Amino acid sequence: AGKIDAQGVVVVQGWSSTPVKFEGAISDADAFTTFVTNAAFPPVAEIGPDNYKKYLARELPLLWLMVDPSAEEKTAAAKALLEKVATQHLGDISMVWLSGVQYPQMAQKLGLPHKPEDFPNVAVESLKEGTKFTLTEELTEESVSTFVTKFKAGELSAHTNSEPIPDPETKDGLTTIVGDTFEKYVKDESLDVFIEFYAPWCGHCKTLAPKYAELAKKAEGAKNVIIGMCDATANDFPKTFDVQGFPTLILKQAKTGEIIPFNGDREVAGMW
Repeated sequence: AGKIDAQGVVVVQGWSSTPVKFEGAISDADAFTTFVTNAAFPPVAEIGPDNYKKYLARELPLLWLMVDPSAEEKTAAAKALLEKVATQHLGDISMVWLSGVQYPQMAQKLGLPHKPEDFPNVAVESLKEGTKFTLTEELTEESVSTFVTKFKAGELSAHTNSEPIPDPETKDGLTTIVGDTFEKYVKDESLDVFIEFYAPWCGHCKTLAPKYAELAKKAEGAKNVIIGMCDATANDFPKTFDVQGFPTLILKQAKTGEIIPFNGDREVAGMW
């Protein structure tokens, strides 16, 4: 296992024959905890149901490599170049790979092309901000390294999943809000914006729909009030809008920008 000093701390990792030594002071609890946490994660690993929550708890940005495992040579080459890049960013970003063929919905969520012939491809997801960034250049060690470096420096533009902007955006008082128009409404300090986050397949959302349409019609003449709806499965929105199920109703208050979940009666009178 190599030479270990009489005193000190090392982590023996199952995927490496060389122990990793802690170089700081053990009395520095934060540094020691960070060291052990980082040492517990391989530089690059497959992500899945067994370890996904561990990566979420780590709270580092996630670099996703989406692959087609049946394309063995292309997949092996992509993993190898990611291994080389990972050594430059240990402790700053988690690097994982996933079958985009098995989980095309994940590739779609990340804003990546998601047909078998599209893989391998790469995206970075900021877990804290809820933003994602896609690599549009050819997949090489240099392009991935530059991509990660620019991400860490804040030099990339985030990708937004969005349905097309409807025309008109508002009909009978009800405004359809999509990923590309979300900020336009919620950042306008003059507007109170009441939003229903829904899923097209949600039965409760379908039950609410006529009542919500009636609410929108009722509010049509109200000044500086937007009654909106957003398909949460097809459009991105800030993580401050905590949507855990469907439908979720949230009011963004004018002036203060406060985000207020609605937990009242989902009848027209209660929402009004």
